Amino acid sequence: MKRLFIWVEGNDDMLFFNRIVKPIFLAEYDAVEVRQYAQMKTEKLQRLIQGLLQIGADVLVACDIDFHPCVTSKKHYIKHRFRLVSDARIVVVIQEIESWYLAGLTNYSSEKLKVRRFPSTDQITKEAFAELKPKNCSRISFMLSILKRYSMRTAIKKNRSFAYFFHKHLEPAIFLSREKIIRH
Repeated sequence: MKRLFIWVEGNDDMLFFNRIVKPIFLAEYDAVEVRQYAQMKTEKLQRLIQGLLQIGADVLVACDIDFHPCVTSKKHYIKHRFRLVSDARIVVVIQEIESWYLAGLTNYSSEKLKVRRFPSTDQITKEAFAELKPKNCSRISFMLSILKRYSMRTAIKKNRSFAYFFHKHLEPAIFLSREKIIRH
């Protein structure tokens, strides 16, 4: 059984990866689990990762760039907690996961949700995202509304880190999925 464990920081990341990313990886893997690592002790996390790798599972780590000046710096920092995970399996979201949410909104979807249009979401932070949320809507409802309308094609155009993630990790899974359909 081929398994993938995607480690993410928090609830917003879990929601995004479960709704948008996991279904694509299920074409390549028998099982895909999205788990949070932010509250875990480093020692416990390292033991879990070691166990997963020993049973042959694949591991992917997603993190926000936060205060780091570049992707390389963030990967070096995150390796403290994920020392057994190769740099190629660490995905750095620029700026924060909220930028990936907004990247997937087409002009039509932005209009429907009454959200300002962005040609690029590379600089969107949690605070900027919060300001866009309609007053009469909860944060989770707002995020779910975005995910229901999500366009990967649009996200690739509007966010460089999402485009990199898509081409490096999701596109191969989509290709495998199409190959399976053709064979059957």
